[in-house]
This record gives sequence, structure tokens and C-alpha cells, in this order.
Amino acid sequence: MSFHYAVISATLLAVTLPACSPVPVGGSGSTQRGEAIAGEILVDPLGAAHELFIRSPKGWQCRSVFASSKGIAKSANKTIPLECNNGATGTALLSSNRFGNQISVAFSLSNGENGSIVIGVA
Repeated sequence: MSFHYAVISATLLAVTLPACSPVPVGGSGSTQRGEAIAGEILVDPLGAAHELFIRSPKGWQCRSVFASSKGIAKSANKTIPLECNNGATGTALLSSNRFGNQISVAFSLSNGENGSIVIGVA
């Protein structure tokens, strides 16, 4: 079991209610130009995989599905790939704060777009 997978999974599960189907956890942020964006993680309560979405009001959306495993730790980082509906690709760095029940997402795309989002309970 990877330490990073365990921390991200533990943090995501801490910000959701128990259920059998994926549970959405949302948040907001901005691009480097100050444009508002939204983020959402669909949390698998069984811990198999999670799905990240980053959405812009301008119509572009990026997505990633990443593996998870159960475990508890204070904090960690995880880098995941992104694929977007406008052809861009990139990476997102997820930084978890289990005690704050938040995931910070910093992303960078091949088209030059980048930004950050905070997902979870503020």
C-alpha cells in the first residue's frame, strides 16, 4: 500500500458520508488569470478508485480516475494525470489535509492553463 494513496483515500473518505455509490465532494478555485473554476471528486466509499473533475464556466473540463487504498496518515501529496475535453492534457497535484478535511488541487495543462482548487469541508 502506498503512503500517498492511503492518505488521499483517508482524507476523501473523511469528507464524505458513508454510502454504497460514489459520493461527490465539491470545491472551488481559480485559474492563474483569476477565472473561477469548480472541482469535484467522486469518492468511492469502498476505496477502489476516485474520479476528479475540474470544470470551467467557459466549457472546458478535465478528468482523472485514480486508484486508492485505505489507510490513515496526517498528510500527503499525489500527482495524477488529467485529460480534457478541449484536447489538453496535464497533471494535478493533490495535497491532503486529513484533519482539515480538505484536498488542495494544483493543476497545470499542456495549453498553458493552470490554477488551484480546494475541495472538501472548509
